[in-house]
Amino acid sequence: MTEEKSKQNLNNQYYDDEINLYEYYLIIKKNIIWILIFSFLCTVGSIIYAKSLPNIYKASTVFFVPKAEGASSMSSLSSLGASFGLNIEGGGSSAELVENILKSKRMSRDVLNKFNFIKVYESRAKQEKSKKTNQNAKPLTYKEREHSALKMVMGSLTVEKNKSDFITLSFEDIDKELTSKVANYYVANLDNINEELELTPEKPMVKILDKAEVPVEKSKPKRSQIVILGFISGVFLSVFASFFLEFVKNIKKT
Repeated sequence: MTEEKSKQNLNNQYYDDEINLYEYYLIIKKNIIWILIFSFLCTVGSIIYAKSLPNIYKASTVFFVPKAEGASSMSSLSSLGASFGLNIEGGGSSAELVENILKSKRMSRDVLNKFNFIKVYESRAKQEKSKKTNQNAKPLTYKEREHSALKMVMGSLTVEKNKSDFITLSFEDIDKELTSKVANYYVANLDNINEELELTPEKPMVKILDKAEVPVEKSKPKRSQIVILGFISGVFLSVFASFFLEFVKNIKKT
């Protein structure tokens, strides 16, 4: 008797699941035109958005730090680390030190001044047709303009070190030729900083394996992915809205 009841409960549950799936199908069928229109509009919107984005190019250079020899070299590296707020002792990594120097504000400020990025970024901002400007806005001071440009420069930089202490430095920008120049300058400026502060006898500080070249293809945006995501989002949102509206109608009826 108990087995028959359990079988009957399972059959009823299976039947209820079939009914629920069929109800879902009817809701989608009922609102299919709305779902298709909304999905189409989301796809068109994502296409327009993707086309409005500028091409971003990335130039990369790969280099490594020669192993320091002797106690004097390690002492020099410790002094260099201290000047940048790092504590490097006998077991420290000179590659890690170079990585931190490349990411420092000192280095980014040198790049900012070398390529006049304050003027470059401000000129681009004025050329953006869709950007709304407040004519009554208070003019920014030089420090504020420098701070904003410095954040953009540092945000465009990527420095990665692998297990073999090879460092890959990449710089992104809408100007493909500028990306390679900036990436190569970052590496070259390591010796300029070292020469100015006289912190280590190691010259050059790094050896370049691959020099940054002008990129041939853009690194982003991934326009096809944006359009696909827009279509999927449109389908998901329209189906969800259809179920929600149907749910609200059923509540009102009851």
